Amino acid sequence: MQMTPWDPETEFAIQTSDSGIEVDGYALNEPKRLVCEGCGADVLLTEDPSPGVDDLEHSRDCDYRFAKSDWYRGQLQAGQ
Repeated sequence: MQMTPWDPETEFAIQTSDSGIEVDGYALNEPKRLVCEGCGADVLLTEDPSPGVDDLEHSRDCDYRFAKSDWYRGQLQAGQ
């Protein structure tokens, strides 16, 4: 079985804003970024569709680089 982002051994975090809405557009303590705990790859959380946990640009030596959801793998196989 292949690793997924939800496996117990994978670690991702949601960082919150540490400033007010007037500074970065996010309210204080509002979720702001999804971050890989293995390599620090991150994506800004927005109201518009944006890359998610399957699309993080991990470093080449990150243990979580190939942690992909079953849905994501299915989309790749359907496109072949």
